[in-house]
Amino acid sequence: MAVCEYIKESGDIDYLNKRFPYLDGEEATIYEHLKQAVIWFERKDNYGKNNLPLIHHADWNDALNINDDKAESVFMAMLISKVYNELIDLANYIKDFDYSNKLKINKDKLSKTINTVAYNGKYYVRAFSKYGIVGDTSSKNGGNIYVNPQSWSILSKVCDKDKIDSVVKAMDSLETKYGIPMCMPPYNKYDESVGRMSGMLPGIYENGGIYNHAGCFKVMADCKLHRTEKALNALKS
Repeated sequence: MAVCEYIKESGDIDYLNKRFPYLDGEEATIYEHLKQAVIWFERKDNYGKNNLPLIHHADWNDALNINDDKAESVFMAMLISKVYNELIDLANYIKDFDYSNKLKINKDKLSKTINTVAYNGKYYVRAFSKYGIVGDTSSKNGGNIYVNPQSWSILSKVCDKDKIDSVVKAMDSLETKYGIPMCMPPYNKYDESVGRMSGMLPGIYENGGIYNHAGCFKVMADCKLHRTEKALNALKS
C-alpha cells in the first residue's frame, strides 16, 4: 500500500522498475516485489478452515495473541482486500490488465468468504479459532464487538450494500464522549481464546480502551461514506 500511495502522490511510475534485493540476495523490480508479496499471502498454508488468513500469533492488534496456530483473522482478510483494491488500480493504470483481472477474481472470492462466514447478521466478527468466535454476541466475558472489522469492511469495500446500514449502526454504537474504544464491553478476566488483551484492566489499552488509531479508521470510514458530521464528531471526541 505504501508503494501505491507513493505512486499516487508522486506520479513516479518509473519507481516500479527500480531494482531492489530480497533478503536472500536475489534482486527484482519493485513491481515484482509487490507481486511476490501477493504470492505469499495467497499461499494455501496461510489460510484456515474458514478460508480466512491465519492470524499468525497476532495481526495488527499484537495483544490479540490467540493461543491457536490455526486461528483466523477477519480483520487481516479485510486488510488483504484493501491491498487487492490498491494493486488492481495500479495494474490497470500501467495497463497490466491480465494481472488486474486475476487480482479482481481473488479479491471477489475473499470478499464473498468474509461476508459468508464473518457477518453475524448485525456486524462483522473479529476472529475465529479452536475456541470459537472472537467479537461476537456469544461472548459472555466481554469483547462482543470490535470497531476495526466494521470500519475496515467499508474501507476495503468488502461490506455488501445490504449490510451497510447494520454495520454503520453497530460502528456508531461504539462511540463515547471520550473517543472510540477498540472493543466493547471490556473483558472481565483473562481469556486464552483472546490472549493478552483480555488480561489488561477493563477499559485500558486494547481491552476496551479508547484507541486513537482505531478511532481514526472509523473517521476514515465515515468520510468514505460521506458522513462528514459523524466524521468530525468522532474526530473531536
